[in-house]
Amino acid sequence: MEHGIWQGKPFLAMEIAAQYELEKEIRRASGRGELRCPDPECGNPTIKYCHGEIRGAYFAHRTQEDCDYALFDKKDSGVMRGIRKNLYDHLKEQGVPVELEVKALPHHYVPLLITEENGRKTVIEIGSQQTSIRQLEKLQLACVQADARLRWLVADETDTLVRENRTYFLKRYLLNESAGKSLLVVSWDGSRLTQYRRDEKQYVRNGVSWLPEGYSAIYMESAPLQKLCYENGELTICGFENRFLIWQEEKQAVFEIEMRRIEKEQERIRERQEWRTAVQHPERTVESRPDTGSAEGQSEEAEWASICMQLEQQEIPARDSAGRRFVCCEICGKIDTDAQFCTYGGKNHINLGVCYECKEDATEGRNTRQGI
Repeated sequence: MEHGIWQGKPFLAMEIAAQYELEKEIRRASGRGELRCPDPECGNPTIKYCHGEIRGAYFAHRTQEDCDYALFDKKDSGVMRGIRKNLYDHLKEQGVPVELEVKALPHHYVPLLITEENGRKTVIEIGSQQTSIRQLEKLQLACVQADARLRWLVADETDTLVRENRTYFLKRYLLNESAGKSLLVVSWDGSRLTQYRRDEKQYVRNGVSWLPEGYSAIYMESAPLQKLCYENGELTICGFENRFLIWQEEKQAVFEIEMRRIEKEQERIRERQEWRTAVQHPERTVESRPDTGSAEGQSEEAEWASICMQLEQQEIPARDSAGRRFVCCEICGKIDTDAQFCTYGGKNHINLGVCYECKEDATEGRNTRQGI
């Protein structure tokens, strides 16, 4: 147990351990049986102070306890105690009005409690993979009845890429039902944070969701514990919200560029198909084309038909009667001389390449993502 009371004054075991003279007085009081449990409903309130070389300072009941605080302490682990102490020390140093291990709900001690100047209370719970939906809903109801906000941190690894539908329930719950659809994870040693936020914006084309290249459905950011802030009733990495909005705007811009590129690509494919129809089946199109009634027109159309047929295979370079090499863009379908292509050729790829226009479109999208 971290809390104890002596002569009506509350003490924290870790603060006692930091001061030799104070620890000496507390040990004397403990020997006289003067230390009391902070739980007003404790059935056996006499406690003792302990501090050794293996285990840090703590309070413990002298006799078999009937105590909500002792129950809270027993269910907790040393790892969780370390995490909440680190959080408490940091928030207190930042001037946040935070209390450690407080009986803020009926028969329930909370790891951290923040009480703002206007009296609004925020309960901070630290969960893990073992936190059940029953615990979530029970605590949520208790906080509503106590007119307090409930906020969760998750103790876990902080270098994990979270997918909303491929993670355990507490994380999924927070990504879907927490304020701002945000999830804050603290490392097992309490030194680092990773914050995640699900992007609720829809990126849809022709009724189908479309994820812009280079972007995920969830934004994430990592930082040391020193970057933790308490803003507008929320624990967050400082500046996280603004950076998320910037990321979202960049994602939208890339989405729009990709949509324009796809539209251009489809238009080029249509033009290519129309051209092939005109060359191979002249009777199916009414578009203007060389006058096949003249010898020159017949020769030109036959030339293009020959080039089109050569492009269908990938063993011999496609050339016209003048020896010029022709290539087909594998992105947009454009057919032109090799001078119009930035790359082309290769094994099983000899008549395919990428034209300069498609390269420029790809470069434009990449520069937008990189903020150039």
